Amino acid sequence: MAEGSFKQRMLKVELKLQDGSFKDGGNALTLVGYRMVANLRVVGADSQGTLALAIFGLNLETMNQMSTVGRHKHLVGKNSINLYAGDADGESGIKNETLIFNGNIYDAFVDANGMPDVSFRI
Repeated sequence: MAEGSFKQRMLKVELKLQDGSFKDGGNALTLVGYRMVANLRVVGADSQGTLALAIFGLNLETMNQMSTVGRHKHLVGKNSINLYAGDADGESGIKNETLIFNGNIYDAFVDANGMPDVSFRI
Protein backbone atom coordinates (compact mmCIF):
# COMPACT_ATOMS: atom_id res chain seq x y z
CA MET A 1 0.00 0.00 0.00
CA ALA A 2 1.40 3.40 -0.94
CA GLU A 3 2.34 5.75 1.85
CA GLY A 4 -0.47 8.15 2.72
CA SER A 5 -3.16 6.25 0.77
CA PHE A 6 -5.42 5.83 3.78
CA LYS A 7 -7.68 8.71 4.78
CA GLN A 8 -10.09 8.77 7.65
CA ARG A 9 -13.60 9.70 6.45
CA MET A 10 -16.47 11.26 8.32
CA LEU A 11 -20.22 11.74 7.85
CA LYS A 12 -22.22 14.87 8.62
CA VAL A 13 -26.02 14.95 8.88
CA GLU A 14 -28.34 17.94 8.70
CA LEU A 15 -31.85 17.29 10.02
CA LYS A 16 -34.63 19.79 9.46
CA LEU A 17 -38.01 19.86 11.21
CA GLN A 18 -41.08 20.91 9.25
CA ASP A 19 -42.88 21.92 12.45
CA GLY A 20 -41.43 22.89 15.80
CA SER A 21 -37.87 23.58 16.86
CA PHE A 22 -34.96 21.89 18.58
CA LYS A 23 -33.73 22.74 22.06
CA ASP A 24 -31.46 25.51 20.68
CA GLY A 25 -34.48 27.27 19.13
CA GLY A 26 -33.86 26.52 15.45
CA ASN A 27 -35.59 24.02 13.20
CA ALA A 28 -32.29 22.57 11.87
CA LEU A 29 -29.77 20.33 13.61
CA THR A 30 -26.27 19.47 12.33
CA LEU A 31 -24.57 16.32 13.60
CA VAL A 32 -20.81 15.81 13.16
CA GLY A 33 -18.58 13.40 15.05
CA TYR A 34 -21.28 10.85 15.88
CA ARG A 35 -20.85 7.19 15.01
CA MET A 36 -23.04 6.58 11.96
CA VAL A 37 -23.76 3.71 9.60
CA ALA A 38 -25.21 4.69 6.21
CA ASN A 39 -26.60 2.43 3.49
CA LEU A 40 -27.41 4.31 0.28
CA ARG A 41 -29.21 2.74 -2.67
CA VAL A 42 -29.35 4.48 -6.01
CA VAL A 43 -30.90 2.24 -8.62
CA GLY A 44 -31.21 4.75 -11.42
CA ALA A 45 -33.90 5.26 -14.05
CA ASP A 46 -37.08 6.80 -12.60
CA SER A 47 -36.67 5.48 -9.07
CA GLN A 48 -35.35 7.69 -6.30
CA GLY A 49 -32.41 6.82 -4.10
CA THR A 50 -32.98 5.63 -0.54
CA LEU A 51 -31.00 5.98 2.65
CA ALA A 52 -30.97 3.76 5.73
CA LEU A 53 -29.03 5.59 8.45
CA ALA A 54 -28.21 4.67 12.05
CA ILE A 55 -26.92 7.43 14.34
CA PHE A 56 -25.46 6.40 17.70
CA GLY A 57 -25.13 8.63 20.77
CA LEU A 58 -28.02 11.06 20.25
CA ASN A 59 -29.91 12.17 23.33
CA LEU A 60 -33.39 10.76 23.87
CA GLU A 61 -35.08 14.17 23.56
CA THR A 62 -33.75 14.69 20.02
CA MET A 63 -34.60 11.13 18.98
CA ASN A 64 -38.16 11.50 20.25
CA GLN A 65 -38.59 14.82 18.49
CA MET A 66 -37.46 13.41 15.13
CA SER A 67 -39.35 10.13 15.48
CA THR A 68 -42.21 9.40 13.08
CA VAL A 69 -43.47 6.36 15.01
CA GLY A 70 -46.79 6.30 16.84
CA ARG A 71 -48.32 9.69 17.56
CA HIS A 72 -45.99 11.45 15.09
CA LYS A 73 -47.21 9.70 11.91
CA HIS A 74 -48.45 13.07 10.60
CA LEU A 75 -44.76 14.04 10.18
CA VAL A 76 -44.04 11.30 7.61
CA GLY A 77 -42.41 12.90 4.59
CA LYS A 78 -42.28 16.41 6.10
CA ASN A 79 -38.96 16.40 7.95
CA SER A 80 -35.86 16.37 5.75
CA ILE A 81 -32.27 15.12 5.82
CA ASN A 82 -29.00 15.97 4.08
CA LEU A 83 -26.05 13.56 4.37
CA TYR A 84 -22.51 14.68 3.61
CA ALA A 85 -19.26 12.69 3.41
CA GLY A 86 -15.78 14.12 3.66
CA ASP A 87 -12.33 13.84 5.14
CA ALA A 88 -12.00 13.76 8.91
CA ASP A 89 -10.47 16.93 10.29
CA GLY A 90 -9.37 16.91 13.91
CA GLU A 91 -10.18 20.61 14.41
CA SER A 92 -13.61 21.21 12.88
CA GLY A 93 -14.72 17.63 12.34
CA ILE A 94 -15.07 17.43 8.54
CA LYS A 95 -13.48 19.03 5.47
CA ASN A 96 -13.92 18.65 1.71
CA GLU A 97 -17.52 17.58 2.33
CA THR A 98 -19.75 16.43 -0.51
CA LEU A 99 -23.55 16.10 -0.40
CA ILE A 100 -24.27 12.40 -0.98
CA PHE A 101 -27.98 12.26 -0.09
CA ASN A 102 -30.84 14.74 0.16
CA GLY A 103 -34.41 13.71 0.87
CA ASN A 104 -37.44 13.53 3.11
CA ILE A 105 -37.72 11.36 6.20
CA TYR A 106 -40.45 8.73 5.88
CA ASP A 107 -39.51 6.49 8.78
CA ALA A 108 -37.52 7.45 11.87
CA PHE A 109 -37.41 5.63 15.19
CA VAL A 110 -35.36 4.83 18.29
CA ASP A 111 -33.74 1.39 18.08
CA ALA A 112 -33.00 0.19 21.61
CA ASN A 113 -32.56 -3.48 20.64
CA GLY A 114 -28.78 -3.29 20.99
CA MET A 115 -28.64 -1.79 24.49
CA PRO A 116 -26.46 -0.07 25.59
CA ASP A 117 -25.73 0.92 21.94
CA VAL A 118 -29.01 2.73 21.28
CA SER A 119 -29.31 4.19 17.79
CA PHE A 120 -31.68 6.46 15.95
CA ARG A 121 -32.70 4.94 12.63
CA ILE A 122 -33.84 6.91 9.64
